[in-house]
Amino acid sequence: MRQLKKGARIENGGMEYVAWQDGNDRAQANREVPIILGAFGSYDESSKECRCGHASQTETRIRRDASGEAATEADGGKLPEERPVQSHK
Repeated sequence: MRQLKKGARIENGGMEYVAWQDGNDRAQANREVPIILGAFGSYDESSKECRCGHASQTETRIRRDASGEAATEADGGKLPEERPVQSHK
């Protein structure tokens, strides 16, 4: 779990090491490689296809206002950018 939090922090422009999140042992924290979810790919063994990006065939996007709350288009909600998916055989 610490590696996921570390990855999210780094992906959002945060510091690589924060003692209260990563633990006081900096050497151990350096061995814990951050996991960045946007870099995950999935491999489908039955069709021998590798999908880079999110693994779903459909994508659900929710309109959000400037404060990050869900909102309708009339209330100023904007859709996030579509996430790219590439398939390789």
